[in-house]
Amino acid sequence: MKSFVTEHQNNKRIFGLDIIRTLAILFVLIAHTSQHSAPPEWLKHFGFLGIIGVELFFVLSGFLIGGILLKLIEKDMFKTFKDLRVFWKRRWMRTVPLYIVALLAFLRFDYHGWHPLTFHPEYWLFLQNFAWPITDDFFTLSWSLSVEEHFYLWFPSLLLILYIFASKKVAFYTTVLMFLGISISYRISLPHMDWNEFNFNSRMVVLARLDAIMFGVLMVYVHKYHKRLWDKLSSLIILWLLLVLGLFVWYYKGTLGITTPIIQTFGMTIQAFLLSLLLPWFSNIKQKSNGFLFKGVVLTSKISYSLYLGHILVIIFINTMLSRFGLYDTIYHQFYYLYPLYFICFYILALFTYYTVEQPFLGLRDGEITKSRILSLIPFLILVSYLIFFA
Repeated sequence: MKSFVTEHQNNKRIFGLDIIRTLAILFVLIAHTSQHSAPPEWLKHFGFLGIIGVELFFVLSGFLIGGILLKLIEKDMFKTFKDLRVFWKRRWMRTVPLYIVALLAFLRFDYHGWHPLTFHPEYWLFLQNFAWPITDDFFTLSWSLSVEEHFYLWFPSLLLILYIFASKKVAFYTTVLMFLGISISYRISLPHMDWNEFNFNSRMVVLARLDAIMFGVLMVYVHKYHKRLWDKLSSLIILWLLLVLGLFVWYYKGTLGITTPIIQTFGMTIQAFLLSLLLPWFSNIKQKSNGFLFKGVVLTSKISYSLYLGHILVIIFINTMLSRFGLYDTIYHQFYYLYPLYFICFYILALFTYYTVEQPFLGLRDGEITKSRILSLIPFLILVSYLIFFA
């Protein structure tokens, strides 16, 4: 049976996985939007959705990346460091170009004003939150990108090294256990903290969060090699949904117990595990129509990376323009005007960056290097040049 992960990578999209990615990005957008204007109290509570959204991204990322690596191993295409470099090249062409554009944009248009290119140079190497919290409240949402990039760097490296000396099964399980152990051990070493300290010093730190992506990898391993268990997990969707609903209630009620040591150590691990259990059922959802809802889900899924990296810039821009034109008090405090404006502009910017940055590099990565594909990079080069020299 052909893996649905393989199909997804070959642009034969799996609608259920698009639904997960769409929910994840919408949760993040809703959370960050609700921090502005004067929404009613019931709406403010949904700020916790951003946490759930990022965790969904983590498990889905592990699921897809794990599928790619297992496919390469099965085809005997992941046994040398050259194979590892090819994997990294493909990953970085997918994620780094837009990250560079976003980082340059934040250096020029941050809340706190213009910054030189040398401001926090650690961001260029994804070291802004490796074993320490992000500082200066700068480009804070990049914390999750740093977690993912380090996972792409270290997980396949360790897997390859162990695979050279041991069987596929031993190498895989050893790598999984080591990554789980690193994250849990790091969190055990941390002192007792309140929620705000925990958020920046644990939830948003690379060494404390690698296990979240690992659960997605584990689920694709179950799918490929333990089909009976996979089908069983899929059939228990009601139980998993109830457990995830419990997470929602827990956050809605103010993250009860988050300051207790046991929750600070194992809470994020349990959360990632529960969210990963949704993957078997969602992966079986197929397209049943070609209507507006289907197209909206697929479009949002496709541009989710652009939506994630660009939406804070949109909020900064709109708030600045409202102040400049004397409309701040009129529109900003009326959330039923402001929020639709935010979301419309979220999608406009995301579509622009998807077609000018993401898609050209995806074409260059997945096809032959042709003149037309090289020329397609011109908008990216113009955008980067503007942000470096003229913004």
